[in-house]
Amino acid sequence: MYHVTAVRPAFAGRGTEGMVLVKFGAKQVLKSAAEQRVQASPLPASSGGVDGIELSFFDPGVSALILHSPRNFTRTDWRSFGTLILDLANRDTDPLKVVVTLRGGPRAASEMEFVTFTAIIGPGSRAKWRIPLRQLRYSYTLGSPWGWPRQEGLGCLESCGMLDTKRVREVAFSFHAPNRTGRLRLHRSGVEDPKWLTTARLGLYSLELADPVRSEGWVDRYGQNTAYSYPGKVRSDADIIRADRHEEAELARSRPFPQRDSFQAWTKRPARRTTGFFRVEKVDGRWWLVAPNGRLYFATGMDVVACGVDARLDRTVLSAHSWLPPRSGPIAEAWLKRIRPGREDEGLSLYRANLVRKWGAEYRDRYLLRAIARQLAWGFTSIGNWSDHALFRFRKLPFFSAGPPHLNIKTPYVAKLIHDAFDPRFAAEARAAAASLAPMAADPWLVGHFISNEVGWNEFPVRLLEQPRGSGAKREFLKRLKRRYGDIWKLNLAWGASARSFDELRWPPDPVRTPRAERDIAEFRGDFADRWYGAWSRAIRAADPNHLVLGSRLNQGARPPDVIAACARHNDVVSFNHYDVDIWRGEFDRYQEAARRPFFVGEYGHNSLDTGLLTAAVPVADQRARAVGYRLYTEQMAAMPYMVGGHFFQYLDEPITGRFDRETAFNGFVNVADIPHPLMVRAAKASHARVYAVHAGLLEPFSTRPEL
Repeated sequence: MYHVTAVRPAFAGRGTEGMVLVKFGAKQVLKSAAEQRVQASPLPASSGGVDGIELSFFDPGVSALILHSPRNFTRTDWRSFGTLILDLANRDTDPLKVVVTLRGGPRAASEMEFVTFTAIIGPGSRAKWRIPLRQLRYSYTLGSPWGWPRQEGLGCLESCGMLDTKRVREVAFSFHAPNRTGRLRLHRSGVEDPKWLTTARLGLYSLELADPVRSEGWVDRYGQNTAYSYPGKVRSDADIIRADRHEEAELARSRPFPQRDSFQAWTKRPARRTTGFFRVEKVDGRWWLVAPNGRLYFATGMDVVACGVDARLDRTVLSAHSWLPPRSGPIAEAWLKRIRPGREDEGLSLYRANLVRKWGAEYRDRYLLRAIARQLAWGFTSIGNWSDHALFRFRKLPFFSAGPPHLNIKTPYVAKLIHDAFDPRFAAEARAAAASLAPMAADPWLVGHFISNEVGWNEFPVRLLEQPRGSGAKREFLKRLKRRYGDIWKLNLAWGASARSFDELRWPPDPVRTPRAERDIAEFRGDFADRWYGAWSRAIRAADPNHLVLGSRLNQGARPPDVIAACARHNDVVSFNHYDVDIWRGEFDRYQEAARRPFFVGEYGHNSLDTGLLTAAVPVADQRARAVGYRLYTEQMAAMPYMVGGHFFQYLDEPITGRFDRETAFNGFVNVADIPHPLMVRAAKASHARVYAVHAGLLEPFSTRPEL
């Protein structure tokens, strides 16, 4: 489904000055298309001549038109432009999904040298697709596509990959009519598999670089984008101090939320059985967390309540700043050290510099007090993952544990963050890692432990069969396949594979993979997940028998029913990270059929570009839309009888040049100057005043959708 919504362009400082990169009606473009066996027909201009070309992919071996520099365009350094504008038209009767791929070299294989952009254009329409460029030098999005605000005539805009726009040497164009086959497969290169291409018609007219931007000095001394103006943006130290005094007075006037006890649990309903620790119970057909004192409890909170998120440092990031903190004196606290396996990194937090500007040398203690006061005044009931552990000692809000550290485990990975559960070392190493949780075992304010975060069940089939011969999991899987099929030719026939031996077997691609192959991998993945979750659950409970085990925060695309069922067998709660405008009630209902256990959302949220952020995980129009989105998601989640809580990602805005891992896509409740976003605060207070009644089924949830 595609959507059409008018929205302003994605970047500020948006002049119209630019340069035409490609005119598709040029003879050289038509010649390139003919050489690539791409069907390209000239589109005549009303005033005579050729206005553009119409593309059709008839040859099954051709899936893209590729333009190269210097043959088709001469300028390869795009750093001074914020936008690439593609003038295109859908000359077909069905919606078309269009993919533009930029590469730093011919057929660049490196994940760091190409980026894809996708959009859907409605039938019979023409649009100018404004493709954002500035973020490409800072954000790395392969595997986790970022979305973009919708534009006139276009919908479903996404970006994936990374590219230094200093050298753009290839632009590829492909398209597809998804309604005709019902499926679309994108390779890592961003080009569709030709077996699924159907004849469709796309008009291309021009490709233009526009919106000149500064590649240096565009981040001011407070960590803000110089090209944007918005409420809460600071222009002096005095602005920070004035905002602090205003908030301090506002917090002093706040009162505790009614019908809450010291654990922020609900006092309206009678207390249940007390155990001294958090547990789960189904009451009148609805799952609840139960506080140590027996009161019903629903968890709301924010992840990463911390004293700054550090930006990575390299030449590109440093040159983006118009000012850098001195290396000595109080404000030098902005420079951070990060210890990572095998190396030590340096990071920069201008959020922390702004705390020093506000509170001086005692900023650390003041920040802790302010963070606690805010969460209570805004009605949150818990502290989320990856938050400052110093906040826990206040005993004002229950907290969640990110779980055991995985760094010292030597058992090889089978997929992202999934150690080989068939390796004889794994169970003992899991117990050793979980032993670090033992000091928390007697803490009544701890809700429970997650096992991990966003593990790679989606890539498990591919990665499993890529493992070396000594892999315990691969050896076990092949043993089962040999027992079932006997000969490799029988397996090839059943799977749609072409392996010469069992050892050479690889996971077949989607167009040729059979239901039999899916059945075999699902069966083994379920058994593997049962061993994996079981080992972690036993390890955590051995170290801490008093607290809940909360699953592994399954992310979109990595939630097979066999994995959900295995997780539910060994965990008290099944957790998910979920990013969309609204929670998917129908999909979570299906998950519940496989689990029959309570659910928790570890991450959710909405993002907007109107305060200078470069990318967005769940794009909405502006800060007002973010606030509406918070109310919608939080209350719709609370209305589900099997949900026991959720955490918003995250407390503070990410650095606009990207955090330590190049993530640039999340706004928080607090900006880089430590000033709350007022509309988000208002929305949180409104929903948190109702959340217990909504979860109990006494009130209907908020249902207004945010502007996109």
